[in-house]
Amino acid sequence: MKRKIAVISVICGSLLIGGVLATGCAPASSQSGQLSDVDQALNAAATYSFAVDGGDIDLVMSIFAEDPHVVCEAWGWDADGREAVRELYVGIIGSWSEGRHDPSNFHFEYQGDDKLICNHYWYWHANDNAGVCWGGEGTYYREFVKEDGVWKIQYQEIVPTWFEEVAAWP
Repeated sequence: MKRKIAVISVICGSLLIGGVLATGCAPASSQSGQLSDVDQALNAAATYSFAVDGGDIDLVMSIFAEDPHVVCEAWGWDADGREAVRELYVGIIGSWSEGRHDPSNFHFEYQGDDKLICNHYWYWHANDNAGVCWGGEGTYYREFVKEDGVWKIQYQEIVPTWFEEVAAWP
């Protein structure tokens, strides 16, 4: 039986206010049995945003499955496996002095009982290490699998619509 979950529109602030554990950026492994499937996936998205923006590689990796794959064709990324994904994110985190993700418009759909698909929009504004301001937006496509009772990202594709230098940090 195929289960579908309606579109859920949220912004980062709503994720926090809505009771998602991202305020403390709790690793996904600590949430087993506490959150619904969708809440776990929303928490993973919020945790990802805060961890990347905050430069916490261990927290970034806590939301990925044991065999993750991260792709962004536009930026030439294709990291397959835990060490490759970690190396990719160490480089990403190291290249920005500050950043702010704003995820929104989440859509979830089950594929059987063992896979949860999520699509959502993102906006990101950041300063690189040279002090240049950047802005961009696009879509995340994520496939979640359950590990030890917790939904974690196994596959993530980032599709930027635009990403360019902007005049100033807001």
